[in-house]
Amino acid sequence: MTPSPRLTLGALFREMRAGLGDAGWVRATLEFRQRTVAAEPAGPPPDPPGGGSVVLRALIDQRDGVLDRGEIALDGGRASRRLLVRRSGGGHAYSIDGGRRWGPFAGPPRVFEVAELEAALERVEVEDVTVEPVPAVAGADGEAWSAGSSPAPDAAAHALDVSLDREAFVRLLGIFAADPEDGPDALALTAYSVSVEASSGVSLLYWWSLGGLDRPPGDPAARGLRVSCGVSIHLAAGREPAPDRVVMAPGLPEVRHLDDVWELIRGGVSGDG
Repeated sequence: MTPSPRLTLGALFREMRAGLGDAGWVRATLEFRQRTVAAEPAGPPPDPPGGGSVVLRALIDQRDGVLDRGEIALDGGRASRRLLVRRSGGGHAYSIDGGRRWGPFAGPPRVFEVAELEAALERVEVEDVTVEPVPAVAGADGEAWSAGSSPAPDAAAHALDVSLDREAFVRLLGIFAADPEDGPDALALTAYSVSVEASSGVSLLYWWSLGGLDRPPGDPAARGLRVSCGVSIHLAAGREPAPDRVVMAPGLPEVRHLDDVWELIRGGVSGDG
């Protein structure tokens, strides 16, 4: 007996973005949000509550599937951090001072690739899908906007409410996991949801909540930790932006990975040569 074909999140995402294609300019907008609230196990939260929030945003422009430019910003906790990536000649360059000075990458930096995302989503099996229309609302300039997506005049918008079991959702979290050693049992998931929306582009949105204690059970100083996290990935056809002037700075070293650039930012390197 031939087994029934399995439905995956990758198949849904690929079908929803079919109109975009892989050629020309595509802009990927990624946003990762995390909010942590610490409160006593019983009673109202302390005033002011403990915890904080962290937001990572990335705007990535690709031309014919190749990274052309990107901007990544991290806000929350310590001081905000921001880095720029640009294609320059036959290679790529980075800036940590808003584009005044640039340093070279040793090779193409790995930032975000649609093909890799879809391949990873193929490993996330779906239990059920509910299709819901998303009503468009008028923006300040009169254009139509759909919930959570870019402006889409006269475009129909639809949303898929996607049901995953816990194992599949943990596999989804593993796509952008900071620590690949974290297994499914290490996550104290209390709630989660997944949706895919389409209008002028396609958006994958998922949210989850974690609960736990930051001290051993029974400790009178124990506080409950509630962590809410969300990821939004939006792909839309883009327009070719005006080129930037990339001036290499002698004070900035050649790097291989984006992590090397973050290390320079944390170390206070300015690029002054």
